[in-house]
This record gives sequence, C-alpha cells and structure tokens, in this order.
Amino acid sequence: MPQTTHPAGRGRDLSVMTLEIAGAASTRTLSAVLCPREQRAKPLDDCLPCVDSQGEARDPGARPGFVECLGEGPARAAPAREPGDPEASLADRTPVQAVMTRVVIAVQADLPLERARALFLERGIGGAPVVDDAGKPLGILSKTDLLRAGAGRPGGTVADEMSRNVLTLPEQAPISEAAALLAAEGVHRAPVVGREGRVVGIVTVLDLLRWLAQQDGQLMPSGHSLQAR
Repeated sequence: MPQTTHPAGRGRDLSVMTLEIAGAASTRTLSAVLCPREQRAKPLDDCLPCVDSQGEARDPGARPGFVECLGEGPARAAPAREPGDPEASLADRTPVQAVMTRVVIAVQADLPLERARALFLERGIGGAPVVDDAGKPLGILSKTDLLRAGAGRPGGTVADEMSRNVLTLPEQAPISEAAALLAAEGVHRAPVVGREGRVVGIVTVLDLLRWLAQQDGQLMPSGHSLQAR
C-alpha cells in the first residue's frame, strides 16, 4: 500500500458493502465501499491501494467490516433554484445509498429453485436480485415467485420463475425517487446499482419507513434483517 502524506490520525470508517452471489456451482462475494472522493461505490480491491486508505479495520464481531479512510468528499454546492421555487426537501437531498441495505444476497439464474427456497428460509429474506457473474441485475426473485412455483415442484431454476422486469435505482438517486418508484410499481424492494451497473445495495419499503421515522425523532434499532420481507 502506498505511503500516505496525510497527517497521522484516524480517518472515517467506510462500511464494506458485500454482494453475496449464490449460483449453481458456487457462492462468491464481491465487496465495495462508498468512496468519499469519487462519490460512488468502488470495488474494495481498488480502494485498498488508494493513498487515502489506511487499510481494513475489521472488528472481529462486525460483519462485513470497515475500511479506514482519510479522504474527504468534494464540497456539495446547493442546487440552483429559480425565484419562487420551493426548497428541496430532505428526502430530495438525501441519496438512497444513505438508507439502503449494504449486505445483499443475490442469486444467479441457474440456481435450482429448491436451493433458492432453502436460501430464503436460512437467511430470512423476502426477495433477491438475480445477477450475472459481474453482479449486474438480470431480474428479481421474490417469495411470491417461489410460492407460485409450488413447494413440491421438482426441478426448475431461478430463470424459470424470476421477474425479468427488474427496477433499479442509481446509487445517487434521492430517497424521494426511491419511494415514488416503489409506490408506483407496487413493489417491496429495488436493487441499487453503481456507475458500472453492478448491484451495490438494495432498498426496501422498511428502509424508507425507518428513515422517515428517524427524521421525526423516533428511536429506531440500529440493525435490521437483511432484505427485509
């Protein structure tokens, strides 16, 4: 790792985002962090050699861990407003990456349905994006899809039951846009994608409700089930 020229001192802890991809042959994990300088999700392998990186600061009890970073994000200019335009709400100013679930369980199209059912039960999830080898979305699989397939149906893969009309959100999309998309389409979750098109998170209706309650001063638990039902 290159030597840093920053003064000694602890930087910020960047939460490592993980995309766990279950396929028929194997399960693999892709890791990324939200880079403060570039304001985007960046693969962990590209982050660690950065001059601002102080390396992984893993707490043995934490999952998936953190990267200590001395980098600073660019100053954000207030959006231009025409005279008489209302001020943007907090939901318009807050990106969806601030509330999304950062540990995502995904499946591949060739995963047998029986293994998908077992994965949903084991991990307590209500849906999962279907992705290719690079982590780019191809569709989405929900509990409803699995129930429709029938618990006793032999054979079949995720490709047979997944919805191919997958709705995604860019990582910088405002919370207001996420809420409008989920409400308009009548869905419970949407994958969040980075600039390269890879899934970097997932936002659910519960994530948005939790954020709304926190803005109203409600004390909410710090953790919640991944990809909540």
